[in-house]
Amino acid sequence: PVNAVTLGCEMARGEFFTLLKRGEPLEASTSKRFVFYCTDPRDGCANFIFARKNEDTDGTVSPTGEIMQLPIATERPTALRDIDRIIVRSSVTEDATLLIDAQHTGLGHTAQHEIADISFGLNLQ
Repeated sequence: PVNAVTLGCEMARGEFFTLLKRGEPLEASTSKRFVFYCTDPRDGCANFIFARKNEDTDGTVSPTGEIMQLPIATERPTALRDIDRIIVRSSVTEDATLLIDAQHTGLGHTAQHEIADISFGLNLQ
């Protein structure tokens, strides 16, 4: 099976960050690691707003309605070394769901989210 719809996160200023590309094999051993920096601590959380990207039409992004929040420092950083650093790991599980693990490297906070309704198809090549 392959992923049929690009899944990712909506970022600040309308950017889209891809976690699982369209056409990517859904193999349980597949995992990726990403590093995010949160530079706006106003609400005290890093918000990961999960979405799908419609590549068949105009590339619009449709939120899935799922949000993962991870607590961060509430003070604006004064030096680059103080910026909140979050390591995110995504992996495909045995039952073809997308598992997201996030960890704040400084505060030690963790969060986990699973996207169970992945759209998939078969690669017949």
